[in-house]
Amino acid sequence: MFSSSGRRIGFGSMQLTGPGHWAAPDNPEQAMQVLRDAVDAGVTHIDTADAYGPFTAEKYIRKALRPTPKAWSSPLRAA
Repeated sequence: MFSSSGRRIGFGSMQLTGPGHWAAPDNPEQAMQVLRDAVDAGVTHIDTADAYGPFTAEKYIRKALRPTPKAWSSPLRAA
């Protein structure tokens, strides 16, 4: 059953990487700004996968969002 007590809005990080989803983005600063804008718009979950880089999307997520909001339960959250 759907619970209205919490709100989740997701963002798929596949498009943050470069051509073929297997390299750094053409414009890293723009990719990081997209992430910041997504969080500002209410995104609370960012989906990643080993196939996006690998580790490339996570690298830019970490750079763009550190420190992340304390309310997030995320291994990327700064201590």
